[in-house]
Amino acid sequence: MPDAKRPLRCPLLSVVIAANDHPPAPERVIGGFFGQSAPAGDFEVILVGSQDRADFRQTLQGFRQRQPAGPAFAYEVAAGRGRAHCLNIGLQRARGALVLFFADDFIAPPGVVAAHLAFHRDHPEPTAIGIGAGLLRADATDDIYLALEASGELFGAPMRADMTEVPPGFFYVANSSAKMAFVDQCGPFDESFPFFCWEDYEMGLRMVQHGMRPRYVPGAMAEHDHALTLPERCRSLWELGYSARIHELKFPQQPHGWKSRLRRPARAWRWRALRGRLKHALTGNPEHLKAYYTARLKGSFVQGYAAALAQYR
Repeated sequence: MPDAKRPLRCPLLSVVIAANDHPPAPERVIGGFFGQSAPAGDFEVILVGSQDRADFRQTLQGFRQRQPAGPAFAYEVAAGRGRAHCLNIGLQRARGALVLFFADDFIAPPGVVAAHLAFHRDHPEPTAIGIGAGLLRADATDDIYLALEASGELFGAPMRADMTEVPPGFFYVANSSAKMAFVDQCGPFDESFPFFCWEDYEMGLRMVQHGMRPRYVPGAMAEHDHALTLPERCRSLWELGYSARIHELKFPQQPHGWKSRLRRPARAWRWRALRGRLKHALTGNPEHLKAYYTARLKGSFVQGYAAALAQYR
């Protein structure tokens, strides 16, 4: 819970973070919010983790001791629960009239809170949603990561340093702000999605039904600090495929763009991946490496979908 010594006045904005098993060093995650240009009394941070991390508790205690005038920062644990549940706990604890959903592997730049506050001052309409980007750190060179970021596969929309807008209807919980009253109107995150994926897409659909108008916030670009590996990303795509089956049962009449991936069984995607890897080894052509990555990821999605299909008929 927030410190008992904090002032009782409500902050303007509540930052809600759902943390999985891959956040970067806690000094960067926590330090980013203790280094904000916005007054500490204007915002609070509520981080709910799916597992207890002693290093987070120790790091947070250290920042509180060094910066006693810093923002209220609560750390809670919902052991073994999905992102939707963690986000809902954060929303229940939040006291601000605005909420900023922030990813556990995004590092907050000094002006991110001020940028979202300014956005909502300039856009007081209830349905305005502020969208900030998240880009890889400048020294990142991982081909698969860069390709996913630029293609939109990572977050559902391409992320670039020169971006000026987001697609209509886009929402994600990595760097997005909204009026709390609008979130309450749309309802809580759907906890039937068991992993750290898809629940924000489903929430975005409900937000669209309530008139959501997302706009890009140029001053809110964060650093995406996540050491991606292909096995980890394949696991994420497996979970995404599993969640896709749950989603289509909830929205059977909605177009399902991922169906094209299901036209081939997992073994066919494995064969395509092997072929791409062999061609890359022989030619060094980066397009063959990209084909290998794509086939591995799509195959993982199909495997996850098949697992859910066996459970949810």
